[in-house]
Amino acid sequence: MVEADSARPPFYTTLARLPVDFATARTVTGSGWAGASIDGGALIIEGRFEGLISSVTQVHVHRARPGLRGPSIAPLEVAPEGGGTSGTFRGTMTLDPELEAALAAGELYVQVHSSTNPDGAVRGWFFPGP
Repeated sequence: MVEADSARPPFYTTLARLPVDFATARTVTGSGWAGASIDGGALIIEGRFEGLISSVTQVHVHRARPGLRGPSIAPLEVAPEGGGTSGTFRGTMTLDPELEAALAAGELYVQVHSSTNPDGAVRGWFFPGP
């Protein structure tokens, strides 16, 4: 797995809290990171999260412009730790030309869902690494 302090992959994001409404603002906690690289026609994603207020339920890749909510387009495998409030995730998704253009435009993001925040606890949009 790519470590947060090692050489960054071609696409990278920092996962941060982003409440979906005022009601969830007090219950959204956590942070993390994700990296992604292209291998042929596949996008390989891996990352880590920590500090959720409740157990992780799922992690997905979503599509939308930065700051906006969008539909889930691919599930990622989750390996919970510490009662589910931290853990790792990884997965591979098919990257067709439309999704590759969305990735290049910064329109793909990772979202970690939790039992307290099923609409998403932390998320981050992929951007090209340095």
